[in-house]
Amino acid sequence: MKQYKTIDIARRIGIHVNTVRLYEKCALIPKPDRLPNGYRVFTDLHIEQFKLARAALRVEVLQNGLRKQAVNIIKVSLILIYLVGSLFFGVRLPGSVGIFLASYFLVMLSTFSIGMMVGGVAPNMKVASIVASVLYFPMLIFSGATLPYEVMPTALQRIADILPLTQGIKLLKAASLGLPIEVAWLPLVVMVALIIICGGIAVKFFKWE
Repeated sequence: MKQYKTIDIARRIGIHVNTVRLYEKCALIPKPDRLPNGYRVFTDLHIEQFKLARAALRVEVLQNGLRKQAVNIIKVSLILIYLVGSLFFGVRLPGSVGIFLASYFLVMLSTFSIGMMVGGVAPNMKVASIVASVLYFPMLIFSGATLPYEVMPTALQRIADILPLTQGIKLLKAASLGLPIEVAWLPLVVMVALIIICGGIAVKFFKWE
C-alpha cells in the first residue's frame, strides 16, 4: 500500500499541513502510524477518510449544529452575567428586558462575525489566532467592558470610540437604562453594519478546512 507524508496528503487533498494535523487532533481521521523519526505515515485509506470528513463538515446539519452551539454560548453567558450582577452587585434593569436581550444578541453576533471574518481570510490557524488576539484584547480592555469608559481620559475615549465593542457596550448601557433610541442610534448602526460586512466577508472566504 502506498504511503504518504503529511505534506503529500495536504497537496493531494488541497489543504494546509496544519489542517491535516487538526483533523487528526479532532479525531476526524484515525491516528496514522509514525516512522522512527516521528513523521506521520498516511495511506490511501486516509485520503478517502479526509475526503469524507471534508464532505461531512459541509453538510448543513453539522453547520446548523455549530450555529446552535454559538447561540447556546450566548444564552449561558447572558444568564451568568445577569445572575452575578444581580446577586453580588444589586444590578437592576430599569429599561426593557426585551430590548436589552435583543441588544445583547446583536452585540454577540457582531463579535462572532468579526471572528468568523478573521477565520475566513487568515491563511492558517496560527495567523488567525494572532490576528484575533490583536483585535479582541484591545477591545476587551478599552471598550468599557472591563475598565469603565467614563473614567478614561478624553484622548483615550476618542481612541476607544473607534473600537466596535465600545459601541456595543454603549448600546447595552442604553438598553439597560431605558434611554431613548436617539442616544443609541450610532452604536446600533455600527453593530448591524459589522454583522453585514464581516458576515459577508466570512461567508465569501470561509472554508471548513
